[in-house]
Amino acid sequence: AGLAEIPPQSRFHEAISDVLEWWKLDGRWEDTLPRIQQKHGTYYRADDGFNWVQTIPNACLVALGLLYGNKDFGESIGIAVMGGWDTDCTGATVGSVVGVMNGAASLPGQWTEPLNDTLESYIPGYNRMKISDLAGGIFDLML
Repeated sequence: AGLAEIPPQSRFHEAISDVLEWWKLDGRWEDTLPRIQQKHGTYYRADDGFNWVQTIPNACLVALGLLYGNKDFGESIGIAVMGGWDTDCTGATVGSVVGVMNGAASLPGQWTEPLNDTLESYIPGYNRMKISDLAGGIFDLML
């Protein structure tokens, strides 16, 4: 699983392999982040500058948060977001992965309580629903 699922000749594999190697060498995310920015933050340049929504540099930040965050929900998200670029996506991705790894019961109240178990959307018929009902419905579909 994981890295073995990524085609070995791809830039994506190279980028994630780099982050894994730097993680082993550096020991601090603050030292690995500049390496990511230098090598993988410049892949895609348009005439008007860096396009920060590209997959590879943001996947590097997701890996950064997951590797250095030690399964701590807030710490992992914070590290990924500190990298910049597409912060809403990197933070959400890291939070989702760490949440699944640790389980819903482990989510810190400071992150869940303000939501009041409520999801609001623009989907007709589902404009306002309980997060717990949505999660339960998805779980039932998986069975």
